[in-house]
Amino acid sequence: MAWIVGTIMLRGLEPGTNQISRETCTAFGTMEGDGLVGLSGLLLGQLALTSIAVAAIRGRVSSVMMRDVAAMAGPG
Repeated sequence: MAWIVGTIMLRGLEPGTNQISRETCTAFGTMEGDGLVGLSGLLLGQLALTSIAVAAIRGRVSSVMMRDVAAMAGPG
């Protein structure tokens, strides 16, 4: 996850030249509404996956396979 976020941040902050006005700007500086919605959706999704992974590591969430094994074993 850190690799993905780092890559997006580096590419977004990379300076570039506008081909029409020849101004120097970053990709984040030229991003409009659709791109911002997509980027925020990506970051929210990564935050959700990270929180699920941390909960699984701490033992708060069990895997579906373990729940199926427990259900097949029966009560007690």
